[in-house]
Amino acid sequence: MLHQGPATPVPMARNAAAVDQETPWCEKHHQIVCDEIEAINTRREPERRLDADGLQPCQLLDVVGLALSGGGIRSSAVCLGVLQALNHHNLIGRIDYLSTVSGGGYIGTSLSATMTTARRFVFGERPAGGTVTSAEISDTPSVGHLRNYSNYLIPAGARDLLTGVAIVVRGLVANIGLTLPIVLLLAAITIWSTPLRSCLTDANIFGISLNNRSLCELHDFSDIDRYGFSTFGLVVALVMFACSGLAYFTSRSVRGSGPSVVFAYVGGIALLLGVACDFARFLKVQHFALSLSIAIIGGVLFFGWALKQSLASPGKRQEFRSHWPSMGATFLVLLAVIAFFEFQPFMLEQMFDVAESSAIGGPAAAVAITWIKSLAAVAAPIGVFVTAFRQQFVELLKGNSASSQWGSLVLAVVAKVALWIAGLALPLVIWVAYLYLSYWGIANDLFERCPSVMGATSQRECLVNAKSNAPSGSLAGRIQFDASKGTLSAEITPKAAPQVVADAEQLTPTWHTPAWLLFLAQKAGQVVQVRFPSLFQGNASELAYSYSLHMVILYTFAGVLLFAISFCLTPNANSLHRLYRDRLSKAFLFDPTRSADGRVAPAEASLDQGRDFKALDRMKLTDLYAAPAATARIPGQPAAPKLHAPYQLINTALNIQGSDFANRRGRNADFFVFSALNVGSEATGYAPTALVQDDEQSLDLATAMAISGAAASSNMGSSSIKALTPTLALLNVRLGYWLKNPRYVDERVRPQRRSTPIYFWSEI
Repeated sequence: MLHQGPATPVPMARNAAAVDQETPWCEKHHQIVCDEIEAINTRREPERRLDADGLQPCQLLDVVGLALSGGGIRSSAVCLGVLQALNHHNLIGRIDYLSTVSGGGYIGTSLSATMTTARRFVFGERPAGGTVTSAEISDTPSVGHLRNYSNYLIPAGARDLLTGVAIVVRGLVANIGLTLPIVLLLAAITIWSTPLRSCLTDANIFGISLNNRSLCELHDFSDIDRYGFSTFGLVVALVMFACSGLAYFTSRSVRGSGPSVVFAYVGGIALLLGVACDFARFLKVQHFALSLSIAIIGGVLFFGWALKQSLASPGKRQEFRSHWPSMGATFLVLLAVIAFFEFQPFMLEQMFDVAESSAIGGPAAAVAITWIKSLAAVAAPIGVFVTAFRQQFVELLKGNSASSQWGSLVLAVVAKVALWIAGLALPLVIWVAYLYLSYWGIANDLFERCPSVMGATSQRECLVNAKSNAPSGSLAGRIQFDASKGTLSAEITPKAAPQVVADAEQLTPTWHTPAWLLFLAQKAGQVVQVRFPSLFQGNASELAYSYSLHMVILYTFAGVLLFAISFCLTPNANSLHRLYRDRLSKAFLFDPTRSADGRVAPAEASLDQGRDFKALDRMKLTDLYAAPAATARIPGQPAAPKLHAPYQLINTALNIQGSDFANRRGRNADFFVFSALNVGSEATGYAPTALVQDDEQSLDLATAMAISGAAASSNMGSSSIKALTPTLALLNVRLGYWLKNPRYVDERVRPQRRSTPIYFWSEI
């Protein structure tokens, strides 16, 4: 019998995405290169043209490129000098590609626009006969225009500064409109769950008491009391698991991804919450009952996971992005969220304690809420300061601002502390706003037991007796012992209670609520009560139906209305990007052959602050490679596009924080290019510029230039400061631009989708 040796291994099928990533760029996008060479040929002499049809993928090309680096207006000035030197040697016509970014893009885009309209280099004259003349080195009208607008951000001084501040305030208000609906709806859920002050110590989940206390339930949940939370959790879980299986088989998604996994996770969470709620009823704990029960169940589940991992074979112990670690992470997030929301009644109880102590006297045992409000007040100005000097703090974190090692370390620590305080500023302010909205909507039933009809003095005595932490007074005195006589004497006198507020003030269950908010809540509640009277009937306290439920209705209506209106807010309309773009366009995009009134421009410099030239504010990217207007008007003659300037590649950074593709090298961003023919990147794919411009009407040459120079945003690739991301996003500090993924620009690929407020939460 012959020995055949080991069988030849069968090659495994390779993932299409992996194969695509290994393919060289020049091979995948060979057609883009051919189209660009065809455009470059229109600017070359016939003998220097390349055969675009005969190009091979990844072929070495005989082309010349010029790169203009970034650095703001200083880089633009240096690059202008380089271009003038190249023009002196008659080399501008030899440049095929012009790659620009940021400040280099200012002058690079200006070069492309002016050469396209004037058909020549307008920032200097070439010497006649090889001799340098004064006309070459003196200002041309175009250079004078740039010089007049060198202070392009605030050319008019205080007036432009104030308009910029007004735009910032407008963007901040727009972001408040995106944030406030969430805060209002969360406050409505909190009031629904705890409509009375006495209910703050009752454990519940979405208004369903875990202690069978119907007085705190605004709706009849007797079915849950009869069958238990676990039963309803199991029903929801089975429905979700069925949806998961249906989604898996219908979409044929890869195992471990897609909506099927989302449905499965939701089902598991529903089952876990059902069991945890029944267990919390058994524990009978006031504060953090649900968190405690989930923590205990989690301990058992994690121990079971440890046993499973120990008994599994080595080939089945995968830890990286497998289901078991993902489920463990989901459980920890769920536990943290539940603990945070169960912490809110504790804070609200302290807010009531502060208000009652100021009204009836006595100490206020509310250290936590006082610290939170004080920290928010301190962090807010620090956040504004750090945001204004963000770049300087980045340098301090890198240790570039101190000569000694210890000095650098101290400055880095101070900067990091300041950044974290600044990062907490706006989240703390939002949290305090949520607490006050919830506090105003919860009725204080303590004042119901001691109504104002008792009279001011009697009411306060009743309230003092009802509060365990506010004694009506105390005893003071002196004890004396006489050893020679063997006697002990004591002198005891009552001590007056602390000073209280004026007796003229009426203390009612809604005393702590602003009058305007109480008025709106009553009107909203009356409208709903007329149409749905059954909502205001149940086992809960009458005070909960007559006041707290009205606040729930008002907050819910206002939150839903604001959320619907917020869909009209577009991401690029209210940011600083448009101001930045308009100022750059005014300075660098102009027609040197036409005056502002449309007449032929004079051939001398002007002192009229650059208003002498016609603006090219709406010039499109595709206009850089378009058919001449005169040719397009000739009937029967094909309009062939022509390039009059180097083919410009406007480089920008694509912020994709959650992308594995971009994060492999820690950049958290990818290169993104705007050009006359194509827009896109390796991560998103490329799309024809004409299609992208049709989809995004505000995308033009000035917009691309501003995007390339955007130096401030909540996310900036590897330069992002995570602690400042929420603050910068909420303050609307964004010079960048939201653009539809070029991969989905074509309607045949995926239906068109307009932007939604989700973009704001994506930034955070």
